[in-house]
Amino acid sequence: MSADLAILAALPGIAGLLHHRGGIILSQRLPADLTPDHAAALCTAVSRAFANYAGAGRALREAWFAFPGRSVLVVARPAETPEEFLTLFVTDHRAVAAIVRATGEFWSTR
Repeated sequence: MSADLAILAALPGIAGLLHHRGGIILSQRLPADLTPDHAAALCTAVSRAFANYAGAGRALREAWFAFPGRSVLVVARPAETPEEFLTLFVTDHRAVAAIVRATGEFWSTR
């Protein structure tokens, strides 16, 4: 994992992180209860969902999926049709604003 991703993954409120292009995981810090197979399946589902929205003329930049105990925040690399994503496992919803700012800074260096 690159230093800038390690800093992002260490932010308060983040339990894990996946940096992926479609279903291909480029870098990861998985929560203890998420297997690599499930992580890959999640990445594929995220990619397909974003592609479907883009295909309908409604490209997404972010998506939030709330679950008890841990939620998932997906932030796409800014592009007309996003293909690269950060999927973050968030344990504290109060940290989301800071996490979104940090992901924006990460993408600005790409």
